[in-house]
Amino acid sequence: MECEEDSDCLSDDFEAAAKKIYQSGHDDNQKSSDDFDTQESHSKSTTVANAFQCKCCHVPFTIKSNCTRHERYCEFNKESSLFKCLQCDQAFKRKDHLNAHAKKCNSLVGNTSQQKKKTPCLIQGCDLSFYHKSSLIEHLNKFHQNDVSIRPAETKSFSSVKEFNKWKENEEESTFSYFTARKGQKSSLVKHFYCQHDGSAKLHSARKTSKCNRKGRIKVGHFCIAKMTVRIEKGAVHFEYYPTHNHMCRKEDLMHHPLPEEMSRYIDEKIAEKIPPTIVYELTKERFLPKNNIHAMDGRAATLTKKRILERGRRRRMAQRLHKDDAKAAYMLATQLIDSDKFNPVLLYKPYGAVTVHGPPDIDQLPNSKDLFMLRIQTERQLELFKKHCGKIVILDETHGTNQYKYQLLTVMVVDENRRGWPVAHFITSKSDGDTLAPFFKCLKSRAGENVAVNCVITDDDPALRNSVARP
Repeated sequence: MECEEDSDCLSDDFEAAAKKIYQSGHDDNQKSSDDFDTQESHSKSTTVANAFQCKCCHVPFTIKSNCTRHERYCEFNKESSLFKCLQCDQAFKRKDHLNAHAKKCNSLVGNTSQQKKKTPCLIQGCDLSFYHKSSLIEHLNKFHQNDVSIRPAETKSFSSVKEFNKWKENEEESTFSYFTARKGQKSSLVKHFYCQHDGSAKLHSARKTSKCNRKGRIKVGHFCIAKMTVRIEKGAVHFEYYPTHNHMCRKEDLMHHPLPEEMSRYIDEKIAEKIPPTIVYELTKERFLPKNNIHAMDGRAATLTKKRILERGRRRRMAQRLHKDDAKAAYMLATQLIDSDKFNPVLLYKPYGAVTVHGPPDIDQLPNSKDLFMLRIQTERQLELFKKHCGKIVILDETHGTNQYKYQLLTVMVVDENRRGWPVAHFITSKSDGDTLAPFFKCLKSRAGENVAVNCVITDDDPALRNSVARP
């Protein structure tokens, strides 16, 4: 029968019910027997399924490892190991939960700035506090109209971010204020800018010297209600501006503000051109602070100093460093130049304590080769000058103690048709003797070609230089 075939697809728990529905010809004894078998099999399966129980809350488990893991962190288990926060004594049953809590714990010793989550009302005698500045402003307008006068919020729209930044800079310069965006809003389409006076003083580590910042700190514990809420939609900028400050905005605060955007971009361009900072300072003053413009000294541009340009150049150089460790930075730079698709300016490179990376393999056979550092560089333009003028005269100039590692710098120069000297190769080495200098001149001659002949060499009468040049 068709019903018998379908009954094979049913589970054991429904076998008796299927026989009752489709096989009505069975007697009561057969039915009782089937029900007993079903109950017995169900009892066995239930016993196996609930073989393991938690000792504390009696929750059943089918696998012993799951039960053991549950007992370890069961909330009714008083003997379970707890991890406590050293700052607030809050207990956790898992160490990763404690680590996550420690990053957000607001009870750090001495860190009162993070304990204040709400902004108190600015009126003395009012004990209310607020999470949001908009709620505080609404409270002041509604209940403290006689104590404080708050200008209404301004709503503006700009066609581009550049146009908004220009307006923001003019507004800040005219009011001697500066609005900054908090961290974590880089990818957000809605950004909040707050007055730089807003917030408590940041914690600073103990000073190691007696030097102090003459201009002082801008954050001293004020709660300023001035803010900007900016929304960017399809390139356009829509923002709401609350212009009222509850503190004095003074001209002296300009020293805490950044330079104007146009001036800052101009300084970066000149530093990128490797113009000395002193000249950059004079050029910037001549362009943005002309003597015939009296009002130019009233804005942010007047805070320009030579020290700010020097510091900006230093940070730019630090950002361009390949690595903090000088040895690793030199290795990365040399390998980049060697593997470059363009002209390879590296004649020879042997790192300190390692084998030769680029150059004659005979260098590794020199005495104390592991303690040697060699870097020899010649650009494409220097190679052209060397080929053109080496037939007249070649000058070798050696400088000792060029850095903290006491390395020597050997510079090869030629004289052009105007009797001006030009460097055509550089060699930095930790040791300067005949065996060390010979591979350098060998690489220099092989790159220039066999048709290039040196007529005369001028040295400082160092025997090592004379012997290394004379070697074939």
